[in-house]
Amino acid sequence: TVTYDGEDICGNPLYYSKTITVEGAPPAAFLELHKDTSISCDEYEGFQPSYLAYSNTGTLKMAVVSCMITGEVLGELSGDYDACNGTMYQTWTFTDQCERTITHVQKIQLYDDEPPVMADCPEDITICDNETMPEIIPPSATDNCDTEVPVTWVRSDGATNLNDKFEPGETTITFTAVDDCENTASCSMKVTVYRARRSQYGNNKVL
Repeated sequence: TVTYDGEDICGNPLYYSKTITVEGAPPAAFLELHKDTSISCDEYEGFQPSYLAYSNTGTLKMAVVSCMITGEVLGELSGDYDACNGTMYQTWTFTDQCERTITHVQKIQLYDDEPPVMADCPEDITICDNETMPEIIPPSATDNCDTEVPVTWVRSDGATNLNDKFEPGETTITFTAVDDCENTASCSMKVTVYRARRSQYGNNKVL
């Protein structure tokens, strides 16, 4: 309130008061809100928090520069997650000079559902037990997120070395690749060994 108190040239008292009300600027709001989304493990590797703009110009009755609130803030990441799974939260927070706070939270689900890719799986082998067994070389594996993917194997005859002697009969070898997110891929081969023997009719192959 502004008060004017005095007198005119004739000494008569003069009094006048004026009340000025200052209203706060309209609060700001975030623009173009980021929607909840999902990202794969390969997108996660390069993921960075983003900026989100805010403004109150849409609620101003007139273009009063001194009342404008505009700008942008960088999101902050939180949550329990890794490249394989979990939930990441990106939060934007802005507080203006009037201590009014606005917040927006984006929920980001992480996943890796792509199995490794195996290459050069050995072909089946059929051989007689008096022939030389070719060396079996395990396949290789690649993955969309892992630089190294181990490949393990299991022989159905229980042998502990891949190229141990194969006894007559049929043996299955299963190769399995597992990435860091426990996605798996596998392939298999069969080794069939015939027992060679000589009869009056010549060499026969007998399992």
